[in-house]
Order: sequence, then structure tokens, then C-alpha cells
Amino acid sequence: MHSRFTRGSSANMVAGGGGGGVPEPGTLALLGAGLAGLACSLRGMDAGTMEPVWNELGQVTFPCTFVAGQQDHGYVASARRLAATVPNGKFEIVPRAGHAVHLERPDAFARLLASHLAAATATGVSAPSSTFD
Repeated sequence: MHSRFTRGSSANMVAGGGGGGVPEPGTLALLGAGLAGLACSLRGMDAGTMEPVWNELGQVTFPCTFVAGQQDHGYVASARRLAATVPNGKFEIVPRAGHAVHLERPDAFARLLASHLAAATATGVSAPSSTFD
């Protein structure tokens, strides 16, 4: 499962999209992706093009926090399902945010990330590291 997420380029990972629909125009501008980045993202990272991994999620051995914006109902449902499926999984719903929580509510996202990292560090469990070009 790890290789499925590490074989793509970092450009695909940060270009936006990722399933759940087309990002807002402001999101694209903030990411600096433009139409070429959106097209690349939709080709390589769209949920419809990725092989499902639900049956493998029980093998995840490190803590996971799944974050979704309150207004992105599809991702809220996915975050809840992921947290219920992954051992040591939990979900956080960020109020007044949509699909791009990290851009729409950066302070709230940073607090959640810091809390997750502190808790993960305290357990002494870490995720496998990945290097993206």
C-alpha cells in the first residue's frame, strides 16, 4: 500500500483536486497550479483513477488523523469511515471550511496537525518516511 502513495510525483500531490470535485478557482490560484496543474492532478490523483485500498487499511500501524471541512460532506463521510477502519484512527471536522481546510482555515489545520504529531510522537510510533522529488 505504501508504494501506491509514493510512486507519484510531488507535482501531482500538490496540484489540487484529489477527488471530491474541481477545486475553487481561488484554491488553484493559491496553489499556483493553473489549468495544467489541475489537469495533471485529475489524471493522476482523482479518486476514480486510484485503486481502492479499504481492505488494506487495517494493516496501518501508526496513528492517523483524518481531517475534513464541515462543508465538504463527502469528505466528512470519508474521514469518519477511515477513522473507523484504521487502527488508532480518528477524525476531525473543521467548522466553516470546505474541501481545502489547510487553505481556508490554516490556523485550525495547524493546531490539528500539531496535536496529531505530538500524540504520535508520544506513542513512539512513526509512519514510514517517503521522499518526493
